[in-house]
Amino acid sequence: MDREARQKLDAAHEMRINGHYPKAERLYREVLEQVDAPLEEAETRHGLGCTLVFIGMFDEGLQELLDAREKDPDNATILLDVAKTHLMLGMYEEAQPELAQIVERFPDTPEAAEAKNQLSYFE
Repeated sequence: MDREARQKLDAAHEMRINGHYPKAERLYREVLEQVDAPLEEAETRHGLGCTLVFIGMFDEGLQELLDAREKDPDNATILLDVAKTHLMLGMYEEAQPELAQIVERFPDTPEAAEAKNQLSYFE
């Protein structure tokens, strides 16, 4: 990723964290046009997916998160956000095995702790 794209991506993350979702969405979409490496694309799609979910564009946001997971299947944070989005949308049959997989694959991580907590509601 070139310096300009990295700066835009960092700015998009900052905008999302601070609740400036329309600006974050615009920047993420601009960065998507500039990235070509799978992990960079995953990071960008992850941020865009979270942003879209936050503004109520659930279908598109979930698809971006799923695309991010496909590009970076070993990223526990992306996996957790996919599972949490499934939970939020009432897609429990999808979320439960995703959460269990996080606990199994990434023990002793914050993501596993959160996944365990979410799984406790199914007991």
